[in-house]
Amino acid sequence: MEDANEGPEPCGGPQPVRDAPRKCGPLGAITVVGLLAGGAFMVATCPVQRTHGATRSARLKWEQRQAEVQSAIREADAQQESGHDNGEKL
Repeated sequence: MEDANEGPEPCGGPQPVRDAPRKCGPLGAITVVGLLAGGAFMVATCPVQRTHGATRSARLKWEQRQAEVQSAIREADAQQESGHDNGEKL
C-alpha cells in the first residue's frame, strides 16, 4: 500500500528549458525593413488634405443655425407676450 504523502513516481528527471528556434532569418528581416520603409514613403508622399475650408463652412452653418434658434426664441417670446396681453392661455 502506498503512503498518503507519496504520489506516483515522476516520469523522469527535470529537463532543461530550450529556447524556441528562431524562424525569422535574413529574409524576414529584409521584409520587415522593406515594409517599414514603404510605409514611411507612403506617409511622406501622400497629399495632405486641407480642412480650413471645411472648418469655415461648418462654422458658418453653425452660426446660421444659432441665428435661427435665436429668432425662434424671440418669436416665441413675442407670441407669449401678445397672448398674455389678450388674456389668452398658451
